[in-house]
Amino acid sequence: MFEYKINILFDIESKDENIKFDSIFIAKFKFDLGLQLDEIVELKDIPIGDKNYDGDEPMSFTAMVKRKEKTIQVDKNDNSVFIIDIFLEIADREKHEEIRNIIRRLHPDRF
Repeated sequence: MFEYKINILFDIESKDENIKFDSIFIAKFKFDLGLQLDEIVELKDIPIGDKNYDGDEPMSFTAMVKRKEKTIQVDKNDNSVFIIDIFLEIADREKHEEIRNIIRRLHPDRF
């Protein structure tokens, strides 16, 4: 099996020093998008926040591929998975800060 995951990088500190939080997952595909390091990507209508909260509308922004990680998860029942994780950095610092504030609002016990 194959998974291609898209994540957005964040620099946000957790209240629990044992928990590392440096990205949020936004999408998963069953095929390789072929994204390369430093490639520019336009993201459209990304649902971030709470759809029932006034003001939390889907967001669109430009990002750059900053990191690519490959993992093989071996399963004893022959359901192993090859995973490619892509980590994007948002180009617009104001948009980055807006998303970070939404994360803090949604998870005040963690951030």
